[in-house]
Amino acid sequence: MNTLAMDIGGTKFTLAAFEGARIVRRESRLTDGAGGRDWMLAQLREISFAWQAEMEFHNCGIGFGGPVNYRAQRIALSTHVGGWQAFELSAWVKSELGIPAVMDNDANVGGLGEAVHGAGAGYDPLLYMTISTGIGGGIAIPHVRNPILLHVDRPFVALFLLQHPVDFDSIDGEPVHALFFVVSSSIPVHLRILAELGFVLRDPELRSLLKQRATDDEILGRIGDLAVATTGQHPIARLS
Repeated sequence: MNTLAMDIGGTKFTLAAFEGARIVRRESRLTDGAGGRDWMLAQLREISFAWQAEMEFHNCGIGFGGPVNYRAQRIALSTHVGGWQAFELSAWVKSELGIPAVMDNDANVGGLGEAVHGAGAGYDPLLYMTISTGIGGGIAIPHVRNPILLHVDRPFVALFLLQHPVDFDSIDGEPVHALFFVVSSSIPVHLRILAELGFVLRDPELRSLLKQRATDDEILGRIGDLAVATTGQHPIARLS
């Protein structure tokens, strides 16, 4: 059985072709955030059509970098590229490529893959953690692997918008103009904040506000909107 796999992220996207459990083709490209959903769909179509000329696919698995309504097979919210909200990507794959498809959040898919075929095979229970490929786009979070742990009543995140961007050897080579420092009381809290911060920083509008060095109210307002859209609660309310 041949399977087409898609991993759609904000920094890059990858397609792979499997014959059984063996990868026979793989291609990764950088994501064009400004191109939106239509650009990404054109890329998926181009690569898939080229491969379908040489092999037949019986099913397709999709990992999407954002919240997914699994039951409806619909993207719940666009987080890294505009235009994805409420889009039925599995139905699009079936219609455009003629391949039955199943989609879930990329972290869920990654955890399932590790549990069945990877380092977690044979372990029960299994804890899987995923950390984004990188922020990029002029944004950096120092001390990701060596967290700042202090005896604080509540964790906090400090944002510094730099007047003069600096070279942080980032994944896309772009000088950093926005620095986020995370101060936590424990490693589990630190990891939770990193996950939430990585999620909101996929948002094109928020990244644009950071690059423009927008006002505190504009930046915090956008973060609040993203939190309400995904959790139903404003982040400030969660800390009170």
